[in-house]
Amino acid sequence: MQEPSSQPPAKQKPTPERRYVARSVNAFVQWMPLGGSVAAFISFCFQQSWAQALMMFPVTAVTGVWAAYSKNFVEQLQTIYAERGKTDAHQFVAFLDSLNETAKWRFSGTTGHYLKLVANHCRDYTTEGFRPAGSIPLLEDVFVPLQLSNELLRGAGGEVLPMRPSLDTKGKSHLSQQDAGEVERQLRRRQEKGISIWELLREVRRVPAYRQLTILAWGGYGKTTLMRNLTYTFAKGRHRKHKSPKLIPFLIYLRDWREILLQEKPPNLPTLITNHYIPTLPNGESLKLPPNWAVELLRKGDALVIFDGFDEVEEKPDSLSNWISQQMREYDESNFILTSRPGGYARYSAEKPRSEVRIHPFNAKQRKQFITNWYLCQERYRLPGRKKTEIYRSAHQEATDLLNQFNQRQELQEMGQNPLLLNMILTFHRSFPGTELPQHRWELYREICQIQLGARPLARNINLLLPAQESQEKLQELAFRMQECHLPTITRQDALSILKSNFKSQKRSIKADKFLDHMVEVSEVLVEKEANNYEFLHLSFQAYLAAGYVHKNKEEEASLITHWPEDWWRETILLYAAHKNPCSIVEQAIQHHGTVAADLGYEILRESSWDIDAALERNVKQLRYSQLEQLLVAQKWYEADLETYRLLVKTANKEKFGILWPDDLIRLPSWDLLKLDELWKRHSEGKFSFSIQKKIWNECGCPFSGFSKDWEEFSNKVHWGKPITGLSYQELKPGHFPRRWRCSSFNVHLFSRKDL
Repeated sequence: MQEPSSQPPAKQKPTPERRYVARSVNAFVQWMPLGGSVAAFISFCFQQSWAQALMMFPVTAVTGVWAAYSKNFVEQLQTIYAERGKTDAHQFVAFLDSLNETAKWRFSGTTGHYLKLVANHCRDYTTEGFRPAGSIPLLEDVFVPLQLSNELLRGAGGEVLPMRPSLDTKGKSHLSQQDAGEVERQLRRRQEKGISIWELLREVRRVPAYRQLTILAWGGYGKTTLMRNLTYTFAKGRHRKHKSPKLIPFLIYLRDWREILLQEKPPNLPTLITNHYIPTLPNGESLKLPPNWAVELLRKGDALVIFDGFDEVEEKPDSLSNWISQQMREYDESNFILTSRPGGYARYSAEKPRSEVRIHPFNAKQRKQFITNWYLCQERYRLPGRKKTEIYRSAHQEATDLLNQFNQRQELQEMGQNPLLLNMILTFHRSFPGTELPQHRWELYREICQIQLGARPLARNINLLLPAQESQEKLQELAFRMQECHLPTITRQDALSILKSNFKSQKRSIKADKFLDHMVEVSEVLVEKEANNYEFLHLSFQAYLAAGYVHKNKEEEASLITHWPEDWWRETILLYAAHKNPCSIVEQAIQHHGTVAADLGYEILRESSWDIDAALERNVKQLRYSQLEQLLVAQKWYEADLETYRLLVKTANKEKFGILWPDDLIRLPSWDLLKLDELWKRHSEGKFSFSIQKKIWNECGCPFSGFSKDWEEFSNKVHWGKPITGLSYQELKPGHFPRRWRCSSFNVHLFSRKDL
């Protein structure tokens, strides 16, 4: 059978009959107007009606011109529309082809295939690379929902976006004392509990500020795990139970793409997703994407783009900031989440996301749930085929033993607030059942390293190239050199260069490349993130090992002093100071950096179990308040207000969470509270301070609720109830500052103190 030709068919010559009809129609069109006018002109001439004939002559002439004109006009019109018909026909065919293509891709289930790939990628539970002892549990089996700080949620203009309580106020301008008290209790419970990420996501269609969210937390508090669970939930279609709109998640670890994103002309977000991100997913290279698939998702607002770990890209923070902000502006209808440590986020120089929250630490309930889930998974894997009752009994026994130790020791409860440390505690407890847990964080890291470098390989009957302690010393130098170069990841070539130098100086016959491979395969303290690129289990492990290197090589202590103000070195300095009496190194840092060194010095002295020099402690405390005093002297009241809140959070030991609770004000050291009060009162000439606010509060009847008439009177007197942007010092009312901490629950706790 002959193949149909792809060429258009040749034109067929019209038959004589068709040519005759065409000429007749053209003639009729051309001479129809003339026929009427000529007949009238001749009639008037025969009747000798010369006036009418004269008047009719121009019409006859015009119609004659029309006959000649219309002939060419009609012929040209036919030609033009013949060509236009061809064009329109081709366009219509192209439209049908594209429609068929779109339908084909729509029914091919591309999005469904992508979601399956993502779900498989996020299926296992990992805490930022830490591999626990035993089997790796599934994420959905052990994940404990994290809570976010609702009082730090901010809108595009910097305004706070509070999540209000559910009590119906029934339109009352002032609630009754009973209702006001109930609302206040709800607000306080809400503040202590925090909010779920799903409470924000279900409102993204209504509140544009929630479409761009920054989540801040220090290392190990579960940022990445939260993002993996979020991605997994959307990928499995389980967002419905959270009443969230359907979103297509893209979990992008920024450190994995830093070379691409930091080049001179980085790709835009759709190109990054299509050409780089998806092909690196397991089996992602086999997924065929429709044209403009990522672009359409982003423009329609159906995408959730997660940029994880801004702080882990140390180089060119300005370039990365600008790229992220540009993508958020370009695809404003879509949803973005950016995660970072607070210190690293301070380097974000472009337009920031519209909202900002911090992760709450694990509370006792979350800790118990995680421990129970974790042990249940481990026992299920350890006892396959056993009865459920036997598995539950064994898991309950192990979990109860660990929980009893938590209940008896305050330091364990503090470490258990961090999911990473809690995971490490579980690993230690499972490896050495019945053993008392370490008392300090650095001791926990030490025990985990001993497990990974010694106990676990021996339990698996694996011969070690070097004793555990000697292997750790090799890794300590590697970690320190990576810290010096601000490297969370190191290439194989650079790692071997460092290790070869170490082996050569000790005249070891073991080759550096064999040792490196052995550490990756056996110890799992060092992991090969991707081909020929290595990193430690977690940045905290790198910091701990680097601190151990400095402890062994005292001459390197000068490096810690030099890098003291840098957030990158903070963890290393804290872990190093825990090994010894820190007074000497804190004093050196104060001499070298002055006021800048005070914050970290204060944290080291407060957490130290060694005897601290009282004079040094007073000096560090005084230096902490020097920045605030400079702002007050310059009458920069708004900046001083923010600095005051920062100092309150730091003093309450809540800097890791950025949250200040009402109860924290009860435990706030008297010296610090009175110092803040004295600085504000002295530099405002008695107009602003906590004690001035307390005096006005007493005059208004000591209102305990923010929903009472007395509170409204107090709020108006200190100018908290009205906008004050741009008001001068003279226009501000007494007691207005400090105001960043204002909340009726806070007032009750602070103003009721006897020492104020």
